[in-house]
Amino acid sequence: GGSFSPPNLTLPDTVDVGNCFCNDRRSVNVLCRNQGGEGRFLLVADHEWPDAPDDVHTRGEVAIEPFTVSPASFALGPGESVEIRIDFCPRTVGVISGGFRLVCDNCSVHRYVLSGSSFHHEVHAISLDGTPCTGDLADSPRPDIRLSFPPVSPMASSSKGVVLANNSPLPMAYHWEVEHVETPGTRLQSYRGRWGKVGETHSVFSVGPEKGTFFPKTQVSFDIGFVPKDIVMYRAVARMYLHDIPTAE
Repeated sequence: GGSFSPPNLTLPDTVDVGNCFCNDRRSVNVLCRNQGGEGRFLLVADHEWPDAPDDVHTRGEVAIEPFTVSPASFALGPGESVEIRIDFCPRTVGVISGGFRLVCDNCSVHRYVLSGSSFHHEVHAISLDGTPCTGDLADSPRPDIRLSFPPVSPMASSSKGVVLANNSPLPMAYHWEVEHVETPGTRLQSYRGRWGKVGETHSVFSVGPEKGTFFPKTQVSFDIGFVPKDIVMYRAVARMYLHDIPTAE
C-alpha cells in the first residue's frame, strides 16, 4: 500500500498582529506554506467549535471578534502556500486574543491563537516651562493645561515651553488649532476700531510646531508664543488633534 503524508503547515501557533489604536484597523498578511502532503482546510472559530455553522464550506471569512480571518477554507498541495489575511479592529484597550481551529480533511485539528495590542490616542504632559508635571496633570491622558503669561508690552513677545509625550508604541500625526476667545478688552470699540476682531483679523497666541508626527515613546517640546497688540487681557484655547498614521504592510 502507498504511504500518505499528512499536511504540515508553517503557520505559527500564535499569530501576533501587533499594535493598533482603539477603534482603528490593522491588517496583516501571514504566509502559510504546506510542507507536507495534500490537504483541504476549514477555519472554525473557537466560539463555533464543535458545532460549526452551515456555511462553513462557503463563507469567505471568519469573525473572531475583534479579528476577521480570511480565507475561511483552502486546499494546499505539497509546497503550495496561501496568504492568510487577519484584520484587527479593537474596540477596547489592552492585549486581546482570539482562537480558531484549522480542520483538515484527514480529520486532524490544530488550534491557533491570534493576539494583538490596542492603545488609546493619548499624550501626557511632562513639563511646563521647565517644571516637571505631577499628580493629575501628569497622569491625565488628555491633559488640560492652563498657562498664564505675565504682562507684556504691546508688540513685545513672550513664550512658554510645554513638553508632551507619546507613551504609546505607535506614531501619531498631530495638529494644533488656536481659538481666540473674546475678553472685555478685545470687545471694546476702541480696540475693535484699531485692530479688528481678535482671532479673525489678528492673533496673539501661537503654538509651534503647529503640526507634525509624534513618534512612539517620544517627547516633543512645544513653544507657546504670546505677542499682544494692545494693553488688554487676552484669552485663547489651543487644542491638539491627534490622527492615525496608516500602517503600510
